[in-house]
Amino acid sequence: MTNYRRLRIAAFWGALAFAYACAIWPADSAPSMTPSDKADHTITFITLSWLISLAYPRSPWPLSGAALFGFGVFIELSQWLPFIGRDASVADVVADTIAIVIGLATALLAKRLLPRLFAS
Repeated sequence: MTNYRRLRIAAFWGALAFAYACAIWPADSAPSMTPSDKADHTITFITLSWLISLAYPRSPWPLSGAALFGFGVFIELSQWLPFIGRDASVADVVADTIAIVIGLATALLAKRLLPRLFAS
């Protein structure tokens, strides 16, 4: 495994951990990239889709998509817990899913156009 590959894997897992930490942060002081919650979800899951594609270039895209979808559901289930102090939302899972499809589709296109970027 090359150092570049290790870096891509670390970037994916670091971003995943950061996304989860932001998602369970108390709502009144939670970090946000935009004024729109759905835009935050979209940016986060497109980024995670690209990072998982770079970290695990040989992984089938349906598996990557299912893993990220499961992560989105896990976030919402975590936010449903009373001691987290956040609100769970099916609309957030829908936004995550749309972003995952966009992210993986654009990553697949880039993989065909720029194969060296995704080389293991």
